[in-house]
Amino acid sequence: MSEICLDCCNEIMKANDTKRKFIITRKPDLCEECRQFKPVIIRVKTRYILKEWCEEIAENIRYYRNASK
Repeated sequence: MSEICLDCCNEIMKANDTKRKFIITRKPDLCEECRQFKPVIIRVKTRYILKEWCEEIAENIRYYRNASK
């Protein structure tokens, strides 16, 4: 995974995620996108991965229920 800062991540993903969703370095590191020294994202927190996965499953269930009617 590339090391990118939160600002670049939000820009790339067209999202508005906060620091709470990620584990971020304490010390500045080189962002591979903007080439500035900023705290970079190490990984997404597990609870957010599980939350998004559950939301996706619930959406698929709703879709298949509506498609079968």
